[in-house]
Amino acid sequence: MVLLFDVYGVCMQLYELVLEALGIILFISAIIFTALKRDVKLVIPMYLISIIMIAFPALSKVAFADVTLEVQRLECINEKLVNNPADTSLRNLAQKQIEVVKKDGLDSTNASTVATVATSNALLGDSVKAAQWADKGLQFNPDSKTLLDLRDNVLTPRIKVEYQLNKLQQNPGDSAAKEQLKQDVTQLEKNAPRNTNLFTTLCKARLMLGDTAQAERFADSALQHNPANKEAIDLKKNLQPQNRPPKK
Repeated sequence: MVLLFDVYGVCMQLYELVLEALGIILFISAIIFTALKRDVKLVIPMYLISIIMIAFPALSKVAFADVTLEVQRLECINEKLVNNPADTSLRNLAQKQIEVVKKDGLDSTNASTVATVATSNALLGDSVKAAQWADKGLQFNPDSKTLLDLRDNVLTPRIKVEYQLNKLQQNPGDSAAKEQLKQDVTQLEKNAPRNTNLFTTLCKARLMLGDTAQAERFADSALQHNPANKEAIDLKKNLQPQNRPPKK
Protein backbone atom coordinates (compact mmCIF):
# COMPACT_ATOMS: atom_id res chain seq x y z
CA MET A 1 0.00 0.00 0.00
CA VAL A 2 1.29 3.46 -0.98
CA LEU A 3 1.84 5.82 1.96
CA LEU A 4 -0.25 8.96 1.41
CA PHE A 5 -0.34 12.32 3.17
CA ASP A 6 -3.05 14.98 3.08
CA VAL A 7 -1.23 18.32 2.80
CA TYR A 8 -3.57 21.31 2.72
CA GLY A 9 -6.18 19.32 0.81
CA VAL A 10 -3.71 17.73 -1.62
CA CYS A 11 -2.98 14.01 -1.28
CA MET A 12 0.76 13.36 -1.69
CA GLN A 13 3.16 10.46 -1.62
CA LEU A 14 6.37 10.56 0.43
CA TYR A 15 8.66 11.24 -2.55
CA GLU A 16 6.50 14.25 -3.51
CA LEU A 17 6.86 15.71 -0.01
CA VAL A 18 10.63 15.21 -0.18
CA LEU A 19 10.69 16.94 -3.60
CA GLU A 20 8.77 19.90 -2.18
CA ALA A 21 11.06 20.11 0.86
CA LEU A 22 14.17 20.13 -1.35
CA GLY A 23 12.57 22.79 -3.53
CA ILE A 24 11.96 25.00 -0.48
CA ILE A 25 15.57 24.55 0.64
CA LEU A 26 16.80 25.46 -2.84
CA PHE A 27 14.53 28.53 -2.92
CA ILE A 28 15.86 29.75 0.45
CA SER A 29 19.41 29.18 -0.81
CA ALA A 30 18.61 31.29 -3.89
CA ILE A 31 17.37 34.12 -1.65
CA ILE A 32 20.59 33.95 0.40
CA PHE A 33 22.71 33.94 -2.76
CA THR A 34 20.74 36.97 -4.00
CA ALA A 35 21.42 38.82 -0.75
CA LEU A 36 25.11 37.97 -1.11
CA LYS A 37 24.99 39.34 -4.68
CA ARG A 38 26.19 36.14 -6.27
CA ASP A 39 26.30 35.65 -10.04
CA VAL A 40 22.81 36.17 -11.60
CA LYS A 41 23.45 33.29 -14.02
CA LEU A 42 23.61 30.99 -11.00
CA VAL A 43 20.74 32.49 -8.98
CA ILE A 44 18.05 32.63 -11.71
CA PRO A 45 18.23 28.86 -12.50
CA MET A 46 18.06 28.16 -8.76
CA TYR A 47 14.82 30.14 -8.51
CA LEU A 48 13.31 28.44 -11.54
CA ILE A 49 14.26 24.91 -10.47
CA SER A 50 13.07 25.46 -6.88
CA ILE A 51 9.67 26.78 -8.04
CA ILE A 52 9.22 23.77 -10.32
CA MET A 53 10.15 21.38 -7.50
CA ILE A 54 7.69 23.04 -5.11
CA ALA A 55 4.80 23.34 -7.56
CA PHE A 56 5.11 20.12 -9.53
CA PRO A 57 3.59 17.65 -7.00
CA ALA A 58 0.42 19.71 -6.56
CA LEU A 59 0.08 20.67 -10.23
CA SER A 60 0.59 17.08 -11.36
CA LYS A 61 -2.42 16.05 -9.25
CA VAL A 62 -4.59 18.34 -11.31
CA ALA A 63 -3.02 17.87 -14.73
CA PHE A 64 -2.01 14.20 -14.83
CA ALA A 65 -3.85 12.29 -12.08
CA ASP A 66 -6.24 9.45 -12.97
CA VAL A 67 -8.75 10.67 -10.36
CA THR A 68 -9.95 14.06 -9.07
CA LEU A 69 -8.47 15.85 -6.07
CA GLU A 70 -11.55 15.02 -4.01
CA VAL A 71 -11.09 11.30 -4.72
CA GLN A 72 -7.40 11.62 -3.82
CA ARG A 73 -8.41 13.16 -0.48
CA LEU A 74 -10.68 10.16 0.10
CA GLU A 75 -7.72 7.87 -0.64
CA CYS A 76 -5.76 9.65 2.09
CA ILE A 77 -8.61 9.21 4.55
CA ASN A 78 -8.87 5.51 3.64
CA GLU A 79 -5.15 5.11 4.34
CA LYS A 80 -5.62 6.58 7.81
CA LEU A 81 -8.76 4.51 8.47
CA VAL A 82 -6.88 1.27 7.77
CA ASN A 83 -4.55 2.11 10.66
CA ASN A 84 -7.26 3.60 12.93
CA PRO A 85 -10.56 1.88 12.05
CA ALA A 86 -12.29 2.92 15.29
CA ASP A 87 -11.40 6.63 15.04
CA THR A 88 -14.79 8.39 15.12
CA SER A 89 -13.51 11.65 13.64
CA LEU A 90 -11.89 9.78 10.74
CA ARG A 91 -15.05 7.76 10.11
CA ASN A 92 -17.15 10.95 10.04
CA LEU A 93 -14.60 12.58 7.74
CA ALA A 94 -14.77 9.59 5.37
CA GLN A 95 -18.58 9.73 5.24
CA LYS A 96 -18.52 13.46 4.50
CA GLN A 97 -15.83 13.03 1.84
CA ILE A 98 -17.84 10.30 0.09
CA GLU A 99 -20.70 12.79 -0.22
CA VAL A 100 -18.30 15.45 -1.51
CA VAL A 101 -17.03 13.02 -4.17
CA LYS A 102 -20.60 12.24 -5.23
CA LYS A 103 -21.51 15.93 -5.48
CA ASP A 104 -18.30 16.59 -7.37
CA GLY A 105 -19.56 14.29 -10.13
CA LEU A 106 -18.46 10.74 -9.42
CA ASP A 107 -17.14 9.02 -12.56
CA SER A 108 -18.57 5.47 -12.42
CA THR A 109 -16.52 4.49 -15.48
CA ASN A 110 -13.24 5.14 -13.66
CA ALA A 111 -12.14 1.96 -11.88
CA SER A 112 -9.81 3.83 -9.48
CA THR A 113 -12.54 6.25 -8.41
CA VAL A 114 -15.11 3.52 -7.83
CA ALA A 115 -12.58 1.33 -5.99
CA THR A 116 -11.74 4.23 -3.65
CA VAL A 117 -15.42 4.85 -2.80
CA ALA A 118 -16.08 1.11 -2.42
CA THR A 119 -13.06 0.77 -0.11
CA SER A 120 -14.33 3.65 2.03
CA ASN A 121 -17.69 1.95 2.48
CA ALA A 122 -15.99 -1.34 3.34
CA LEU A 123 -13.80 0.39 5.95
CA LEU A 124 -16.92 2.02 7.40
CA GLY A 125 -18.48 -1.44 7.79
CA ASP A 126 -21.04 -1.17 4.98
CA SER A 127 -19.98 -4.21 2.97
CA VAL A 128 -23.23 -4.33 0.99
CA LYS A 129 -22.72 -0.79 -0.29
CA ALA A 130 -19.06 -1.57 -1.01
CA ALA A 131 -20.10 -4.55 -3.14
CA GLN A 132 -22.68 -2.41 -4.93
CA TRP A 133 -20.05 0.16 -5.83
CA ALA A 134 -17.69 -2.60 -7.00
CA ASP A 135 -20.45 -4.01 -9.22
CA LYS A 136 -21.12 -0.55 -10.62
CA GLY A 137 -17.46 -0.18 -11.56
CA LEU A 138 -17.31 -3.70 -13.01
CA GLN A 139 -20.08 -2.81 -15.47
CA PHE A 140 -17.57 -0.51 -17.20
CA ASN A 141 -14.36 -2.31 -16.20
CA PRO A 142 -15.20 -6.05 -16.10
CA ASP A 143 -11.53 -7.09 -15.97
CA SER A 144 -10.46 -4.75 -13.17
CA LYS A 145 -8.55 -6.96 -10.71
CA THR A 146 -8.85 -4.30 -7.98
CA LEU A 147 -12.65 -4.26 -8.20
CA LEU A 148 -12.96 -8.04 -8.56
CA ASP A 149 -10.74 -8.65 -5.51
CA LEU A 150 -12.60 -6.00 -3.51
CA ARG A 151 -15.96 -7.54 -4.33
CA ASP A 152 -14.78 -11.04 -3.39
CA ASN A 153 -13.30 -9.81 -0.11
CA VAL A 154 -16.42 -8.00 1.11
CA LEU A 155 -18.97 -10.58 -0.03
CA THR A 156 -18.87 -13.01 2.87
CA PRO A 157 -21.71 -15.58 2.94
CA ARG A 158 -23.86 -13.35 5.19
CA ILE A 159 -23.17 -10.21 3.14
CA LYS A 160 -24.14 -12.12 -0.03
CA VAL A 161 -27.58 -12.65 1.48
CA GLU A 162 -27.83 -9.00 2.57
CA TYR A 163 -26.76 -7.99 -0.93
CA GLN A 164 -29.55 -9.98 -2.58
CA LEU A 165 -32.03 -8.64 -0.01
CA ASN A 166 -31.04 -5.12 -0.96
CA LYS A 167 -31.57 -5.93 -4.64
CA LEU A 168 -35.03 -7.34 -3.97
CA GLN A 169 -36.05 -4.38 -1.83
CA GLN A 170 -35.27 -2.14 -4.80
CA ASN A 171 -36.82 -4.51 -7.33
CA PRO A 172 -39.20 -7.08 -5.71
CA GLY A 173 -39.96 -8.66 -9.07
CA ASP A 174 -36.34 -9.66 -9.77
CA SER A 175 -36.75 -13.44 -10.10
CA ALA A 176 -33.01 -14.02 -10.67
CA ALA A 177 -32.18 -12.22 -7.42
CA LYS A 178 -34.82 -14.23 -5.54
CA GLU A 179 -33.43 -17.50 -6.87
CA GLN A 180 -29.91 -16.45 -5.93
CA LEU A 181 -31.18 -15.46 -2.47
CA LYS A 182 -32.58 -18.97 -1.94
CA GLN A 183 -29.21 -20.51 -2.82
CA ASP A 184 -27.24 -18.07 -0.65
CA VAL A 185 -29.59 -18.61 2.31
CA THR A 186 -29.15 -22.38 2.05
CA GLN A 187 -25.36 -21.98 2.09
CA LEU A 188 -25.50 -19.53 4.98
CA GLU A 189 -27.69 -21.79 7.12
CA LYS A 190 -25.27 -24.68 6.62
CA ASN A 191 -21.91 -23.03 7.21
CA ALA A 192 -22.11 -19.77 9.14
CA PRO A 193 -21.29 -19.43 12.86
CA ARG A 194 -24.38 -18.77 14.99
CA ASN A 195 -24.68 -15.18 16.23
CA THR A 196 -27.19 -12.32 16.36
CA ASN A 197 -26.20 -10.85 12.98
CA LEU A 198 -26.61 -14.23 11.31
CA PHE A 199 -30.09 -14.76 12.74
CA THR A 200 -31.33 -11.26 11.85
CA THR A 201 -30.07 -11.70 8.27
CA LEU A 202 -31.74 -15.12 7.98
CA CYS A 203 -34.94 -13.69 9.45
CA LYS A 204 -35.05 -10.94 6.79
CA ALA A 205 -34.25 -13.44 4.05
CA ARG A 206 -36.98 -15.90 5.07
CA LEU A 207 -39.43 -13.03 5.37
CA MET A 208 -38.53 -11.87 1.86
CA LEU A 209 -39.05 -15.45 0.60
CA GLY A 210 -42.47 -15.59 2.27
CA ASP A 211 -41.61 -18.07 5.03
CA THR A 212 -42.92 -16.11 8.04
CA ALA A 213 -42.84 -19.09 10.41
CA GLN A 214 -39.14 -19.66 9.81
CA ALA A 215 -38.50 -15.92 9.92
CA GLU A 216 -40.10 -15.73 13.35
CA ARG A 217 -37.95 -18.58 14.62
CA PHE A 218 -34.82 -16.77 13.47
CA ALA A 219 -36.01 -13.53 15.13
CA ASP A 220 -36.46 -15.45 18.39
CA SER A 221 -32.96 -16.95 18.04
CA ALA A 222 -31.48 -13.50 17.47
CA LEU A 223 -33.18 -12.21 20.62
CA GLN A 224 -31.96 -15.18 22.63
CA HIS A 225 -28.39 -14.26 21.66
CA ASN A 226 -28.90 -10.55 22.28
CA PRO A 227 -32.23 -9.42 23.80
CA ALA A 228 -31.26 -5.75 23.33
CA ASN A 229 -30.54 -5.96 19.59
CA LYS A 230 -32.70 -3.24 18.00
CA GLU A 231 -32.91 -4.88 14.57
CA ALA A 232 -34.05 -8.18 16.09
CA ILE A 233 -36.62 -6.38 18.26
CA ASP A 234 -37.99 -4.51 15.23
CA LEU A 235 -38.14 -7.69 13.16
CA LYS A 236 -40.00 -9.53 15.93
CA LYS A 237 -42.44 -6.63 16.23
CA ASN A 238 -43.07 -6.56 12.48
CA LEU A 239 -43.71 -10.30 12.50
CA GLN A 240 -46.62 -9.94 14.91
CA PRO A 241 -49.89 -10.81 13.07
CA GLN A 242 -51.37 -7.33 13.52
CA ASN A 243 -48.24 -5.74 12.00
CA ARG A 244 -47.89 -7.97 8.97
CA PRO A 245 -48.77 -6.46 5.59
CA PRO A 246 -52.09 -7.71 4.20
CA LYS A 247 -51.91 -10.60 1.77
CA LYS A 248 -52.66 -9.72 -1.83
